Amino acid sequence: MHIFDAIQHTVLANISHIGVWGYWIASIATLFETVLIIGLFFPGSTIVLILGALGAAGYYDFWRLMAFVVPFAILGDYINYKLGKKYGNKWLIKEKWFLKQSYLAKGKKFFDSYGAKSLSIGRLIPGLKETFPFIAGSMDTKISKFLLWDTVGAIAWSFEFLGIGYLFGSSLNIAKAWLGRISIVLAFILFLFVFFQIFKILFTKYGKDIVHLQKSIWNSIKNNPDIQKIYSKHPKLFSLISSRLTTKTFYGLPLTLISSVLLYLLFLFFEVTFEIFNKGVLYKFDLMLANLIYYFRNQTTIKLMLFITMFGNKITILTLISTVTIIFFINNKRKYILPLFISTIGSTVTTWLIKLLLQRPRPYEAYYHAVGFSFPSGHATIALAFYGFLTYFAISEIKSIRLKLNLLFIGVIVILLIGTSRIYLDVHYFSDVCAGYIAGAFWLTLALGFSVYTKYSKPNMQKHTSKNMVYISYFIVFLSLLFVTIVALKFNPKPIKPRPCKSRQINNICNLFKNENMKYTTTILGRRQEPINLILIAKNDKSLKKDIKSAGWHFADKLSLTSIEKSINALIFNKPYQNAPISPDFWNYRVNDFGIEKLIKGYGISLRHHGRIWKTCYKIDNKNIYVASVSFDTRLKWIIHKISPNIDKEREYFLKSLLSKHLVKKYKAIQLVKPFVGYNFYGDSFFTDGKAYVIWLK
Repeated sequence: MHIFDAIQHTVLANISHIGVWGYWIASIATLFETVLIIGLFFPGSTIVLILGALGAAGYYDFWRLMAFVVPFAILGDYINYKLGKKYGNKWLIKEKWFLKQSYLAKGKKFFDSYGAKSLSIGRLIPGLKETFPFIAGSMDTKISKFLLWDTVGAIAWSFEFLGIGYLFGSSLNIAKAWLGRISIVLAFILFLFVFFQIFKILFTKYGKDIVHLQKSIWNSIKNNPDIQKIYSKHPKLFSLISSRLTTKTFYGLPLTLISSVLLYLLFLFFEVTFEIFNKGVLYKFDLMLANLIYYFRNQTTIKLMLFITMFGNKITILTLISTVTIIFFINNKRKYILPLFISTIGSTVTTWLIKLLLQRPRPYEAYYHAVGFSFPSGHATIALAFYGFLTYFAISEIKSIRLKLNLLFIGVIVILLIGTSRIYLDVHYFSDVCAGYIAGAFWLTLALGFSVYTKYSKPNMQKHTSKNMVYISYFIVFLSLLFVTIVALKFNPKPIKPRPCKSRQINNICNLFKNENMKYTTTILGRRQEPINLILIAKNDKSLKKDIKSAGWHFADKLSLTSIEKSINALIFNKPYQNAPISPDFWNYRVNDFGIEKLIKGYGISLRHHGRIWKTCYKIDNKNIYVASVSFDTRLKWIIHKISPNIDKEREYFLKSLLSKHLVKKYKAIQLVKPFVGYNFYGDSFFTDGKAYVIWLK
């Protein structure tokens, strides 16, 4: 082991002197890996993987490596494509030693099976990645399709090799954590992808039949004798309805639908605003969700969300709007420019004015300091207004139904990810993002209405675009995306340190529970659950933990992939896991600060005493006040514990465990709530006499 450590130290010491040249080594290695003849022998993938590992060691920045590797991967493939276009058929006919006729047959079969997507799939398959761009060129694949799908493949390949190197360059535990997190995200994405693919298959297969069925039903209703009689009695009414539903003019069905959507969105926005500023259910949900996300936040996901959130940032959006405007202009798509401005500028101005008018503060748990007020979310608004319009443009210009659905899916995912990033980083509440989406949808609907009106008034405005302009457009898009990606990667704001709550001295414990809701734990939607049945008074957190541990209780680990893995292992093999995680609960809109538990010998984690403790901002006799709710887990139902209905028995057990170790200075019982029978979040019933013990710890 000492020999290997010495070798590793020597290699890393030499590598560290290379400095910035390491990025260029990665670029050249990628280019040589890709170019047809050289790539068959050159170990470019290995070099890229090693540099990824060095990135984990701190010698290189992972995202800078990506920025260097991806363009050269595309460049190498483009060289192969050009070689294939010029010499492909000649070399294939002459059976060059590095390219046989069988390769073309395999390439054609691959193209027939996967279409243009095969360009990105082939990039990830060993043995095909070097020859596939050459085959694509020899088969006269359109340059636009080639560049689009090859870029996707190049990004995936770069991320694959750099990512694997980065993971294995870290410690095994970090690699496991990364792989675990990635698997969860991939599982969720896979679920959405499968759901969408099923919908797409059904829609493309039966869509026309459904439309024909609707038309036949509509015609049968129109021609029904009873309907005809009513029509003859009220010709003006039916004439008005008919004029509202006709598709022959913009003032018929298009205007009806657009007006209806705009009115509904206005109503929805006012409803959300009313809920928030009257502190309704949505307001409570906002606070609880913000606390829950804060509880689960981790640095890995934070980095990803910081990257995603920048695609709704002002710099990014202004860059992309400018790019799209130029492309519309040079490609004779100028009819889309004004609707684009209506959607983006209108939504931005509206959001700014509403923020100034309502002045809702940012969430208390915000990860970083975001400028301006919280309601509504400007990122969510512009995401729907801008990316929604781009999606509409792409769908309008493409004839393939499958491709339309694919682009719609991608557009929706991008918009949802930007909104999710704002919620995850706690710079916006859930309702802020919802209101932002509604505001963005309002202006997008207006923009689409204007665009549809233009199509009705000037139906034949389509002009031919030259191939040179198409290539220029791709280049502009590439530069623009490269710029915004670099900006997003560099975004690393300084985290806000948690702000401790200001302690307030009280003379009577009952003053803490003047608000009736403070007497109960709640679900994330604010529904009351078990009441608080313990009030603990201790000098500080350290003193509280020491006393509770002395009584034989253990503090639960935070919910994470590692703790969940340990829990599953303990459950399968019936092993004790004394710090098994406990699902979070809410009190006063906050997630519990501590979880406590005591296992029953021989039952693993299926049978246990457990409880949740919250630290309050109140003090009595200069000591901190904590509130808690304890219960007993009787068994597991699926992956969730079922509690014993007698929660008062567990309250008595907790007190006795403290008394047995002489940890209690004094205690008393108070009638906190009336006796009642209730249900917790998981549907388990419980009953209680409504009493709580106030315990002064030594």
